[in-house]
Amino acid sequence: MKTIRLGAAILLALSPLLLTPPAVLADTTVAPLPASSVLPQEAKQETKHEVQEDAKDDVVFRALKDELERSTRNLKLGHHAAPYFIRYTVNEAEELDIHGSLGAQPCVEKSKTRYLDPDLRVGSYDQDNSNFLPTETKRLEGVESVTSENDYTALRRYTWLKTDEAYKAAIEDLETKIAYLRGHPLRDRLPDFVRATPVVSLEDAGKLTVDEKKWTTAVQDLSAVFKAYPKIQRSCVVFKCRRLNRWLLNSEGTKIRDTRSKYLLHMMVTAQADDGMSLSDWEVVGAPAEDQLPELSALKKIAANMGERMTRLCSAPKGEDYCGPVMFEGQAAGEFLYTLLGPNISMAEEPIGLNSDQNYYEHWRNPLKDSLGRRILPKYVSLIDDPGATVFKGVPLLGGYKYDDDGVPGRAITIAENGLLKAFCQDRVPTKHCAESNGHAYRGRSAPSVLQMVASQTNTPAQMKQKLMDMGKDAGLKYVIIVRKLNDNYQLNENPPATNPRSLERRDTPNYTRKPGVPSLAYQVNVDDGSETMIRGVEFKDVSLRAFRDIQAVGDDAAAQFLQPWGEPLKHVVSPSYIVGELELTTQNAEHATPPDLPSPLAGEK
Repeated sequence: MKTIRLGAAILLALSPLLLTPPAVLADTTVAPLPASSVLPQEAKQETKHEVQEDAKDDVVFRALKDELERSTRNLKLGHHAAPYFIRYTVNEAEELDIHGSLGAQPCVEKSKTRYLDPDLRVGSYDQDNSNFLPTETKRLEGVESVTSENDYTALRRYTWLKTDEAYKAAIEDLETKIAYLRGHPLRDRLPDFVRATPVVSLEDAGKLTVDEKKWTTAVQDLSAVFKAYPKIQRSCVVFKCRRLNRWLLNSEGTKIRDTRSKYLLHMMVTAQADDGMSLSDWEVVGAPAEDQLPELSALKKIAANMGERMTRLCSAPKGEDYCGPVMFEGQAAGEFLYTLLGPNISMAEEPIGLNSDQNYYEHWRNPLKDSLGRRILPKYVSLIDDPGATVFKGVPLLGGYKYDDDGVPGRAITIAENGLLKAFCQDRVPTKHCAESNGHAYRGRSAPSVLQMVASQTNTPAQMKQKLMDMGKDAGLKYVIIVRKLNDNYQLNENPPATNPRSLERRDTPNYTRKPGVPSLAYQVNVDDGSETMIRGVEFKDVSLRAFRDIQAVGDDAAAQFLQPWGEPLKHVVSPSYIVGELELTTQNAEHATPPDLPSPLAGEK
């Protein structure tokens, strides 16, 4: 395989660039212009006209459309196949970041960037260069930004260069894949790509609107709240607002321009326990519109609660090894649900090449891909994924969309009904269970959007706690565990990242067992009187998907919770509290450092 791949690479290196510069539309091969060249006078006049564009004339679409038509008509290297499918996606992000700490004057940063992500396929819908793990996990690294100005010349030339690069990479990948299939023939192999009905949907591209002065003052005031808690060693408040515009155009006729906004506030604090154990806590609030964020008074209460909670945690006892029932509430319920199930209810296809490196690619096998119709949850629990969900109990939701990364309309799907697995989130890569997309494409594979757990039998919080205590008594335990928070990175990053828009190496992949995040807010509950003791320093052992079949009770307190899966943007998951019959926690082998010798100057000592 390596020899064939090298040969393809040599062939490509020796071949001239197949595309002519953007202004040359003849079928003959012409040497490409240098990167610093400008277009002929005719194109210059066209560009000059674009400066005075009206709302009906989109320069980004013109550049993409002109290059797509030319590439579809002329692009062909020697005996290799021409591309049968081309899709261009331009993502534009305009951002305002405000960072503050301890009441100091915040730092304000602004940016506006655009990135072009070309998806070019060689071969046919039945067999093309995609869906092959040895090349797909490493393709298109180091993507560069394109001009954020509506300059036809610059946009067209960049699209030309990236098309040429993507075409040659696609040829090499297809040759490598064909060679692999000769040595590893597959029985009943499915097509690599399915057709989709073209869609045309054009929203006006938006601009970022935000009261910068208001939020600069708010960040300063919120960060000052933590001055009252000397146990806290580091703290920060970050306000981030983002306007995202997207242009999507493909050779099948789909043309989409859409826009969305995000307004996020992240508060984070760290401290050390008396024995030196590192501790952290955080809160995230967010909404798709600025006026949907909480008032400053409510945000200050959240910050004060964090400070008090962290102060108590510093003196909390370390937890012990534990095996028994665990109740997940609030953020922990949503985090635990998505961490274990999220990657496994998507990516049900089996990419070619899984056996080429058993150790490296084993984690790409979806353990549920042959489990349709089987039980994964209790009979009274269902799972729904709905990209169109916009609000839950008055809370505006993030994570949904009208059209996915393939330009396919997002559809609400029932993942599990009455506990039985019914469907997967799916993109345009067919599976043996479904031959069409349901609008859940993300970064080259499928992914959930707004995931919701729904139960037909629920209990009040008091009933849930009593059930948990009764289960502990039956098991002969002195206490049971409630987890209210699990660690999450919450970097507020937007995805796909500019550095690698479609690499699958930066995604959570399917797995039968997974280690949830470390509990950052956990309590021991006395089974006799229900008293709660905050604990620290415990972590879960590996948890299998069987845990969800072991759910013993579900609460009536479903709520929208934020989470940020690895390699995905911040999103909501809707989940009630629930009790898992038996899980194992062990003492965390965390690094300890000697606490500072002197108390914090915030304590008031001189």
